[in-house]
Amino acid sequence: KLIGIFSFTWLSVKTGLLTMPEKMNNRSLFGTSLLGGIGFTVSLFIANLSYANLSGTGSTLLNQAKLGIISGSIFAGICGYLVLRKVLKNNNP
Repeated sequence: KLIGIFSFTWLSVKTGLLTMPEKMNNRSLFGTSLLGGIGFTVSLFIANLSYANLSGTGSTLLNQAKLGIISGSIFAGICGYLVLRKVLKNNNP
């Protein structure tokens, strides 16, 4: 998600399709893109569809998938917060 959000937004700004908001720069765009990794609803839905009907190891795989999805979301949220905190502190004297 990070690469997709950042790349397509950056490309859209460079081609003139979009304009960057006044006080936003590429560093703040990167931090915002990191926050895109928080969304996990669809990932949980797909994991449930993939592993729910498997017998035996299916429940183990489903639990591992859920743990990975939630851990990734927490990691993305913390990293996005830290990057934006640093970027916004540097932009506001």
